[in-house]
Amino acid sequence: KIDVEGFELEVIRGMHAILRSPGLRGLFVEVHFLASVERGEPQGPAKLTALLKEAGLSYHWVDASHLVATRAGR
Repeated sequence: KIDVEGFELEVIRGMHAILRSPGLRGLFVEVHFLASVERGEPQGPAKLTALLKEAGLSYHWVDASHLVATRAGR
């Protein structure tokens, strides 16, 4: 579970190798849209989901601020 109060994009960027690891089965991320905008990354959530897709993960939004990402085929 990732809940880092607006630093989601930075954390996901720093997890490059882990995201690509076949052993990673899933992530649960709380996304703070307003904090992303306030930090100068208005496209932060879109960039975050793009990084998940590039790593071979599929995702869906559970609600307006939470997403679940899983390895395809799991």
